[in-house]
Amino acid sequence: MSRVIPTRRLLAAIPLIALASAACSSAQGSPGPSVASPGQSGAAGTAVVVRVELQEWAVLPSIDSVAAGSVTFQATNTGGIEHELVIIKTELGPHALPISGPGMVDEFAAGIEVIDGVEALPAGEQSTVTVTMGAGKYVLVCNIATDIGGHYELGMATAFTVTE
Repeated sequence: MSRVIPTRRLLAAIPLIALASAACSSAQGSPGPSVASPGQSGAAGTAVVVRVELQEWAVLPSIDSVAAGSVTFQATNTGGIEHELVIIKTELGPHALPISGPGMVDEFAAGIEVIDGVEALPAGEQSTVTVTMGAGKYVLVCNIATDIGGHYELGMATAFTVTE
């Protein structure tokens, strides 16, 4: 005996079938979301993904330049201690930012615009933040202070550029 499935149930199942199909395709080696190439931007409504590795004592983005638009920073703490990612728009170089406290960037100083960031991540953890970025110069930093000094002062800063 065949069973008739009500139309609304069938229609509700279509997105799930499409999602399962996409997951299977991705698992079979089809490319998933890609990391941006230099100067690349996402299609309308999509964000470019920039992977950022945080470790003692470096901030290592997968690329250092993207086109203006929506950018997702996927921060992974590959170090042995807690790190964070702060996205700062500034004309200053990565190691010329004003300092306050124990080797930390003064996030309220003139010429510094904190865009967003990822809160402190324990070792081995990952988090993302998506921001809309205009053309200009940026610095990616870890701005945590510890008993050995501020992570910024210990070298955790790198330049990042957003083009038109």
